Amino acid sequence: IFGIFSGDKKEIKNDKDIVDDYDNNVMEVDDENVIEIKNLLQDIIDKMGIMSVVKVEKKEDDKNIILDIKSDDIGRVIGKDGATLNALQLIIKNVVRKKGLDQLFVLIDANGYRDKRRVSLESKAKILAEKAQKEHRDVKMGSMNAYDRRLVHMVLEHDEQVETFSIGEKDNRQVIIAPRN
Repeated sequence: IFGIFSGDKKEIKNDKDIVDDYDNNVMEVDDENVIEIKNLLQDIIDKMGIMSVVKVEKKEDDKNIILDIKSDDIGRVIGKDGATLNALQLIIKNVVRKKGLDQLFVLIDANGYRDKRRVSLESKAKILAEKAQKEHRDVKMGSMNAYDRRLVHMVLEHDEQVETFSIGEKDNRQVIIAPRN
């Protein structure tokens, strides 16, 4: 499934370090559904042959949950351009929906990858917005998933010099940054 169950298992020399890193930071979560979702994610990663620990972080509003994966083999968890992480996100999103927990938003992250990706996309969007404005032409960003496209739209939504819109279908949707007339 999604190419995540292939390859040799990477041996981690000291998996106790992973657990110790998280023991002090794991938030107590009493919601059975959240625990079940966390355990499902842990089981999937275990079946991938990756030693990891999943930390649950519950935001103050109790409707946003972050499941953060910590591993020495994080590259396999993230995948190329976040593909494996996005596949895990889709699986968990479907489980949450099937359980009727539509009000709950669960974000899957791995060693802070999503924050790093967000910062990178924000920077790239701002640079391309300047380019669109200076050159008075539309600038295309590469194909992106819905989450990344939304980030770009949000970063530039208050920029009075440019506007953004998406074109394409399914996996080929791109954000266009266009100068305002």
